[in-house]
Amino acid sequence: MVATTNTEITPRYAGIGVYYVGGQVYTIFDNLLITINSPPWLINVTNVPINWHVVLRDGTGNIISTGVSTNGNVSLDVWNYFITSDGTLELYDEKGI
Repeated sequence: MVATTNTEITPRYAGIGVYYVGGQVYTIFDNLLITINSPPWLINVTNVPINWHVVLRDGTGNIISTGVSTNGNVSLDVWNYFITSDGTLELYDEKGI
């Protein structure tokens, strides 16, 4: 895993989930994702050549989301997979290579 930092943004809000069990409050998270002006359930891949495929897979190789570039951009919907352990992002040209 590669950590990245963008010092050009300053988040105004952040949140983590909490849950109650037996009167106790618990918060557990592995990674925190903060998005600015973009829904957190979309991964936007930009500058993708026309007709190239973008595939997002989970750690076991299952396809989570896929898309084809028609205008240089691909949005991958990850609504049901907010946390993807050991995921990979694959790019394939128009011939599938």
